[in-house]
Amino acid sequence: MKNKPQTGFTLIELIIVIVILGILAVTAVPRFIDISTDANIAILSDMRGKVDSAAQLVFAKSVIQGIEKSSSAFVDINGDGNGDIRVRYGYPASSSDGIIEALGLNVNSADSGWAWAARQAGDMYFSPAKLSEGSGDQGHYSNLQLNCRIIYYHPNAAGDTHRLTGLMTTC
Repeated sequence: MKNKPQTGFTLIELIIVIVILGILAVTAVPRFIDISTDANIAILSDMRGKVDSAAQLVFAKSVIQGIEKSSSAFVDINGDGNGDIRVRYGYPASSSDGIIEALGLNVNSADSGWAWAARQAGDMYFSPAKLSEGSGDQGHYSNLQLNCRIIYYHPNAAGDTHRLTGLMTTC
């Protein structure tokens, strides 16, 4: 009887193929499944909600105190008789003593997870701190990740409201 040639794979060949496939999976899969963009968009969405809520709460206090039509004033948040947050037409001003104070962010701390900067009068940019290139929370406009940010605008006339723009999906 003739010996039939052996067909199939040996155990060593199968193990080598499995190891090669494992190496390919470890290096290739993270490129196809990038959840950092989704995480940054979720952070921005959270930021947007917090900024909007803070602005609305300050406006409510401004209405109660009768300063919602003033172009520049300070609203007393804690009832101690001192102005705590700078407002423009009732909404927090785009400044460190305005919207930053309303959010309770400490300009001297890097622990909030946010980066912010004013580009020009009337706006305040917010970005996830991990995407900013500046040190600490308050950076220069050029240090922010500009394709992944929201922008807060205070109103410029009585009866206007604040605006939020720039929730990007290209983080």
